[in-house]
Amino acid sequence: MLENRHAACFFEIVSRNPSADVFRHMSDAEYDRTRCVAVGDSLPPPPPPPLPAHSLTRSPTRSLAPGRRLIIHAIIHTDMCKHFPMVDRIRECSASITAASATANPSNDEDRMLFVAAMVLHAADISNPVRAAKPSRAWADRIMEEFFHQGDLEKRAGFPTSPMCDRDATSLCSVQRGFIGSVVAPLYEAMGDLAFLAPGLPGAENVFKVMHARAVDKLQTLYASETSS
Repeated sequence: MLENRHAACFFEIVSRNPSADVFRHMSDAEYDRTRCVAVGDSLPPPPPPPLPAHSLTRSPTRSLAPGRRLIIHAIIHTDMCKHFPMVDRIRECSASITAASATANPSNDEDRMLFVAAMVLHAADISNPVRAAKPSRAWADRIMEEFFHQGDLEKRAGFPTSPMCDRDATSLCSVQRGFIGSVVAPLYEAMGDLAFLAPGLPGAENVFKVMHARAVDKLQTLYASETSS
């Protein structure tokens, strides 16, 4: 539900605030080229004569519709309920494709490339634990306070307290350890094969290997701190 609203808010903001329209300076051809690079598709044929300055919120033209679809698809897939099925699928994809076949025909499966784009956004969305220590801790404290506030309301209303929402029985260290070990590290490990799935994203394989290494290092630090305390 929240992700649907996020997508709707994106287009609303772009339509109401010209300075927030990140696509305002793009011609239809440039916008379509951006979409093709993002999904690993072949470049489109030359566009028809240019239309007046466009907004993504108007009725999509033929050239704009795929880009709008990509944005909505990626945002919707930041929903955590889609996390584990996506990790399983990217492992299956990386096991069934070779670098040669991906390079020879990068547009052989646009659905797969849309999936990779969604995984990249999702990977960024949950990347807080592998950021520098100070901003990572600040954002971790904020999300925990959000959970605890929910737990306070549940207690006040006489409802059972949701997992991780009881401020009297939950530690940041244990929550972070579970989140990194079960969610963050496995995702980045699986995405280490992204170069085979998305040849249009050079260097992605190394990026996610570094992020996986940082996640493992953070996990070891959390275990060490909990043991010493």
